[in-house]
Amino acid sequence: MNWLRLKSRPLNITKVFLAPSVFLTPLGLWICFGKAGRLCSKCFNPFKWATGGFVSLQATFILAKLTLGQNALPDLAYMVFVAIRQISIMQKIYKFNTTKIKLQQLIKECFTIGSAPNTIKPEILQFNEACQMVPKTFIIMLSIILLDVFPAWLYSATTPLPIPVWLPTRPEEFPFAFLCLKCASSFFLFMSLMLVLGFFSLYVSLATACRLMTKHLNDVLAALSKPERFETGKNRDAEALTSNAEYNKSVRDVLFYAHKLHLNIIMFMDFVNANFSHVLLLEMWVILLGQCIMAFNIAKLAVLDTFRVVSLVQIITASTLLFSFICYEGSQVIKEFIPVPALGSANKFKFIFEIFDKSGKVCNSFFFNIFKSQKIKSSSFGTAWWSFDQDNYLFIKMICLRAEEPLAFKIGSFNFPLSLETMKVILEISFTYFMFLCQYKQRN
Repeated sequence: MNWLRLKSRPLNITKVFLAPSVFLTPLGLWICFGKAGRLCSKCFNPFKWATGGFVSLQATFILAKLTLGQNALPDLAYMVFVAIRQISIMQKIYKFNTTKIKLQQLIKECFTIGSAPNTIKPEILQFNEACQMVPKTFIIMLSIILLDVFPAWLYSATTPLPIPVWLPTRPEEFPFAFLCLKCASSFFLFMSLMLVLGFFSLYVSLATACRLMTKHLNDVLAALSKPERFETGKNRDAEALTSNAEYNKSVRDVLFYAHKLHLNIIMFMDFVNANFSHVLLLEMWVILLGQCIMAFNIAKLAVLDTFRVVSLVQIITASTLLFSFICYEGSQVIKEFIPVPALGSANKFKFIFEIFDKSGKVCNSFFFNIFKSQKIKSSSFGTAWWSFDQDNYLFIKMICLRAEEPLAFKIGSFNFPLSLETMKVILEISFTYFMFLCQYKQRN
């Protein structure tokens, strides 16, 4: 059997993970390869711990201000939102710090191809080329960051304090200390912004990597539908091929490769869901509350305060669009598992999320679709299985049985799939909260 010898090191996927490396490296939270990378990570470690410590201190003083002070409803809602955002920042620092080595090992294992059958050389080369391309989503994300995110951060420098916290004394008594606090708040707000952007870009990179592996698996299985690629003889009848030992050995080598690739995809998605799904859940609720509370504050602001209104609109737009990008990439991953005609058929399960009112009646329901890996199953049945021997036929059936498990990036432990449907639900719930705050304000 001829084998295509590839590099023993992982495929070059640095461009796929280019954006998260730019945003997370200054915090020492990115996967650093080689001695130079590890040295760079150690140099940036102080920024990571300083950001985590300052953010936790800010969260403590925000909770103190909520407890000790008398606050109006818009200010109260905004401080609750900021406190939850600070908690999500600390959660991201902890999770990135504890999983970056495991994530490095996982990426190496999933994108290392030591050898592969020569019969699928075109699919291997196509996969290698796809791994060396920067996702197009990053270009749009960069434009949004430059147009929306950084101007909103620059606006924070014009405020007395970027984040409202409880102060033991008045700022006029210690002006120099207050100036240092303001500068530190602006700096660590910038570092927190880098961390949030790194989280969004990391999820886009992870979804892109998973989509590339799944597409490659479908291409490899599609290659098995052409017996002429594995048998050069003239007699290609089903009975002759079934008893052809050389042909079945060539097919079995490809099936072993596809089997390992399928296991890597499942392991990759299980790792991401186990380690980052709860981080994504908290981020989803932060964005939901941010949309609602900032829209409520905009509705209560004076018309003359144009600069602040524009800044709040920019924050809402940027957070919504950035989260919609990872929802879009999650939908793209789902599409790689499901053929397009099957998206509206019985190849999906429904998960119902219901909101109850005070009387216990359901006042709103949202439906999430959880899909089977139908496209992998279709690709397996699309092979020339009638020409395989009994062992290879059972191998195909085993891949089909494993494809029955629904695969998708999930949000939390509730099996919410990361998709555009999730983004639609967030907008609906955010509008519901916004109307509740407006009605509560009118009654009081």
